[in-house]
Amino acid sequence: MKKRATIALVFALIAGSAQANTPAAESEYDPRDYPKMTQCFNAAEQANNGILADFDAQDCYQDEISRQEKRMNAALAKLNARKPAQKAQLKREQARWLNKRKADSDKEFEGPATNGYGVMLKMTADRADALEKRLAR
Repeated sequence: MKKRATIALVFALIAGSAQANTPAAESEYDPRDYPKMTQCFNAAEQANNGILADFDAQDCYQDEISRQEKRMNAALAKLNARKPAQKAQLKREQARWLNKRKADSDKEFEGPATNGYGVMLKMTADRADALEKRLAR
């Protein structure tokens, strides 16, 4: 129970400290959305006598962002293979999205690093979801 409360607090701090115009403020994080990251938080907390250190949290975020980027890139590759005529358009769209993700997360990296990682994770997971939905059509 204590671990769930700590993880929920990490997510609440990220969502609560984000500026109103950033993706982190648009929705609160649910640890159940990222089970491997939650496991990473739990393991780090156990190893540190119940304390989740910032550098451990950052490592957990980076691992989850990598997982979400793999999902996103796999969906992009499938979309490109399915519709080669739209490859250039999709490439431009992805470049615009990457620039927006960088700008939005950079704003949040001015505060605690976990804020920036939270924005980057949310945006990447949302992008992967959107691309996977396109594939399902």
